[in-house]
Amino acid sequence: MASSPTDVIESRLVFFSEDGSGEYGLEELLGSSAEVLGKGTFGTSYKVPKYAVVVKRLKIIGNGGANKTPLTWEVRCSTAYRVASAIQYLHSQHVFHGNVRSSNVFLTSSFDAYLSEYALAQLFSDTKPIPNLVIGYCAPEVTNAHQVSQKSDVYSFGVLLFELLTGKAPTNALNVKEKGTDLPNWVRSMFQEKPLIDVFDNALHGYYNTSGIGEQMVQLLQLALCCTFQYPNRRPSMAAVTNQIRETCSFET
Repeated sequence: MASSPTDVIESRLVFFSEDGSGEYGLEELLGSSAEVLGKGTFGTSYKVPKYAVVVKRLKIIGNGGANKTPLTWEVRCSTAYRVASAIQYLHSQHVFHGNVRSSNVFLTSSFDAYLSEYALAQLFSDTKPIPNLVIGYCAPEVTNAHQVSQKSDVYSFGVLLFELLTGKAPTNALNVKEKGTDLPNWVRSMFQEKPLIDVFDNALHGYYNTSGIGEQMVQLLQLALCCTFQYPNRRPSMAAVTNQIRETCSFET
């Protein structure tokens, strides 16, 4: 699970065959759209040459609903680590992603995470506002697409990490009483008002008192807080973030 360019889907969406041996671009799948085999709990199956390809975006919100299987703690840790490694790789090449969010993370059938839509910010003009769909992930200093930077990637990753930990949407209006509260501020307010366990996704409560895992959950929550500091110069680098996740979750290099 080391950082590598294969963790980043550059400039296009790539989907994976069920056994992970084939990769297909969006155009190839659109060409096969008349041959949808069906939809299941993992995703939509398409018929393409030689393979059945299953497509699934990372979906964290609503894991506790009926007929939903929550992501395990191990899958959430692995997803955080692989996405962080992908962003770190981009930053090591002196570029940034610009559009880090959960809907741009794709999971294979073995729950390996891949990051898509690299460098999407280059498609927007200097004055065109960020689309509403990504507002919840935008750093405070970002008001248009060409203000994104490596430090704003760190902020967006922090929001994604909060999403993995809390199971809550990153956008405004987490509920009626909290209208206008973004996810980082919601977490900070919960620290002051509620028991710490209440910050986490209900599906993770069973892990909280498990030896070692509760400490991992708290450490990753603290890391997400650091990633979402208001001022960019206070945020850690993605290299530091990736190292912290690797050490916290005991991943091998």
